[in-house]
Amino acid sequence: MRSLRVRWLRHPFLFAYVIVLLASHAWIYWRHSPDAYGQPHLNSPAARAAIDPESDRTAGFVAVPRYQPDGPINPAPPVIIHYEDWHRSQADKKEVLILLHGSPGRVGSFRSLVPELNKDLYAIAPDLPGFGRSTRAIPDYGIRAQARYVLAFMDALGIPKAHFWAYSMSSGIVLEMSRMAPDRIQSAIFYGGIGIQSGEGSGDYTIEHLKYRAGYVCFYLLPELIPHFGLIPDRSYRHSFIRNFMDTDQRPLRTALENFPAPLLILHGVRDPLVLPWVAEEHHRLAPHSQLVMLPGSHFLIFHTDGVHVLAAETNRFLRELQQSQSIKEFTHYEARPDAEIELPLDLSIEPGSAISAWTRLLGIISGTFVSEDLTCISVGLLIRARQLDFFTGLLGCYVGIFLGDVGLYFLGVMVRLGLLRWRKAAALLQHDRLQGLADRFDREGWKLIIMSRFLPGTRFPVYTGAGLIGGHATRLILFALIAGLLWTPLLVLLTAFYGAGILELANQVFGVGWLALACTLIVLYLMVRAALMLLSTEGRYRLWARLERLRRPEFWPPLLFYAPLIPVVAYLIVRYRGFESVAAVNPGIEDGGFIGESKAAILKRLPAEVVPDFVLIPVGTVLERMQAIDTHIRKRGWTFPLIVKPDAAQRGVGLRLVRNRQEIVAYLPDHPLPLVLQVYHPGPYEAGVFYVRHPNEVRGRIFSITDKVFPILIGDGKHTLRELIFRHKRFRLQADIFCARHAERLDTIPAAGEAIRLTVAGNHFQGTLFRDGAHLITPELTDSVDAIARAFPGFYFGRFDVRYSDVDAFKAGRDLAIIELNGGTSESTNIYDPEKSIRFLYATLFRQWNLLFQIGYANRRRGQPVKTVWRLLMEIVYYLRRRTRSVVAD
Repeated sequence: MRSLRVRWLRHPFLFAYVIVLLASHAWIYWRHSPDAYGQPHLNSPAARAAIDPESDRTAGFVAVPRYQPDGPINPAPPVIIHYEDWHRSQADKKEVLILLHGSPGRVGSFRSLVPELNKDLYAIAPDLPGFGRSTRAIPDYGIRAQARYVLAFMDALGIPKAHFWAYSMSSGIVLEMSRMAPDRIQSAIFYGGIGIQSGEGSGDYTIEHLKYRAGYVCFYLLPELIPHFGLIPDRSYRHSFIRNFMDTDQRPLRTALENFPAPLLILHGVRDPLVLPWVAEEHHRLAPHSQLVMLPGSHFLIFHTDGVHVLAAETNRFLRELQQSQSIKEFTHYEARPDAEIELPLDLSIEPGSAISAWTRLLGIISGTFVSEDLTCISVGLLIRARQLDFFTGLLGCYVGIFLGDVGLYFLGVMVRLGLLRWRKAAALLQHDRLQGLADRFDREGWKLIIMSRFLPGTRFPVYTGAGLIGGHATRLILFALIAGLLWTPLLVLLTAFYGAGILELANQVFGVGWLALACTLIVLYLMVRAALMLLSTEGRYRLWARLERLRRPEFWPPLLFYAPLIPVVAYLIVRYRGFESVAAVNPGIEDGGFIGESKAAILKRLPAEVVPDFVLIPVGTVLERMQAIDTHIRKRGWTFPLIVKPDAAQRGVGLRLVRNRQEIVAYLPDHPLPLVLQVYHPGPYEAGVFYVRHPNEVRGRIFSITDKVFPILIGDGKHTLRELIFRHKRFRLQADIFCARHAERLDTIPAAGEAIRLTVAGNHFQGTLFRDGAHLITPELTDSVDAIARAFPGFYFGRFDVRYSDVDAFKAGRDLAIIELNGGTSESTNIYDPEKSIRFLYATLFRQWNLLFQIGYANRRRGQPVKTVWRLLMEIVYYLRRRTRSVVAD
């Protein structure tokens, strides 16, 4: 007993939950008599009392046999049916109108409608078994069993035949009655009525009954685990409602409609979301003697005063016409047209003639989630709003696809783990006590990560694959993946269904109905979803602000957008200077003018040795061969660490490393098999990009621009982690991805107060360095020095020197220049990336640069410089892209 008490005390919240749940059930039992779950409140089945003399409404009970779909159950206690009737006086001389409520429902649904109907009718409305004050517990709640109860109810009251007014689900009861006793139906009025199987949700019997079974769990069983104290409808009510659908089979109803024996009036709302308007039109087409009246409104007109007036007027008209001529004139009448639904450039509807089955749609949605979960859920939401897809099929497809994707990622991690276990060292690591402890902790607390990964972008893959890799328990992960999907999937689908229509409508107005409007809508909704998810975390909010800020700053625009204004300018220059080949002739001393893939070492060798930090080219070879060559060069040249190592052909600082010891070089070599440059490290601390131009016909050149490079240095505060410091910095958060990738191992450490962390070594904008316009650094002395260096390089006219220096005044005086790199024809005047410069300055500088590029190249062509064709240049690009290093993050 004591151990049990101790276990409860370890889980106080669980203990409190159980106590509150028991109190809730006790309260519900006390507030509701036992009869509420099985028998009527009134004891006497024969009791009858006037309950509303002014409306001539009375109530009563009758006892009928207990039925299954195929017939009565004997022996068995009777079923008590409660009913209300109107205009009972001289009932034996009046025609009878029996009103059948929907599901869920009760006789109260008709208390506003009946007083407006013809007083010459004896109107009776029963509580169908399972509902209202009739017996709640019955063997079968489906429409076929209910049809037998209605016929038995008529027998008990001595009614040989009647007119029927059936709402929603009850139209199926009347159709089943027409198969059992067609002569007992004088006429029928269906409002919002069910019928053909294809009109039920997805249109597929199996999928629909899977939906109802899921509903049984969600709406009947799960509420019993919620301490709601009677705020949720009682269990018998929920049970009857769900079982009514579960026990119903609509597949025979098409034949019943085709052979319906009596005149039929079909009333239907043009905006009915439960039984779509096309279903009513199909019922009208199938029924031999029917009228169709499409009404303004939806499925619930019977609960609104104006709707009741319309329904009563149409009912009285129909019965009056039938009374006068014993027949009806078939017609279709639209009192209102439906509001325009959102228009899509595709048709996936389930209307008659559709070639797309419910299972095809379901499998298509599941497959779509494997490509993009969010886009698939958004697309499903739009299809639901357009009434081309039922909610359950869409939701089920998204949910199953997301769940399978999550489990698939977990088993991907498991497979990687099994593969690693074959290696002795990896197996020892995976079976280490600390990793096993991590797996145990994931089993205990991993549910938090699983739930979180549904709502935080970028966390799903590492959470699920990581769980499989460390050996997390599969059963628990699958359980919480199911729960996480239940929380996330309906939310996204429903939000899209409700709010996506407005965006699509706007896109249709701008672009016209078509694929472009749909694509724009999907993109906008996708971005809205991602933005909303990012707002859920502090880092996500910083990332969102950073992305919005990057959109505002041209320095961070994607190349396609950034260079778009340059396209017409280049086209003009190609025409003016007779071909694009002029670009490759701009620097005869560099291969292809420095167009792409030029050797850094070959260029540095042609510069004066006194201005270039010592370097050596390491050719292709095995790791051992190249390491031996590196050791030899370091020993012979007397170099000391740190050193710079970088690919001989690369752009944007890709692959550059500051290596501090021999082990770091050994680790670097396997990922960079192409020729490398090993260079003495110049500590700076300053670096500039000096853009130089000289016309071939001119003796002296000039500095076109200077970029002053500001290296990102972060100062610790002793409180926040490196990751937090990066995202809290207004500039650094704009390039947080590159900084976080570079410093991944120490992101969660807290730098000491005042500690300076240099976030990048490479003086490249892509790698995180801030570029400023350095026009203030240009002096006649610096121009003379740079011009002398450039003219010492035969065949060089256009390009950018990357220069390191230790003193600003010495640099401006033309001294203290250490050229670490020279870029040729496709180099840029990188001062255009200064965030304080205007977009006008940016493109004016870029246009002048490209004009000079073509001008100088064309002059060299006229002097006889041979060039490659455009086709050969394109092949050079392809060759470079195929061979370039894949490691984009530099030091």
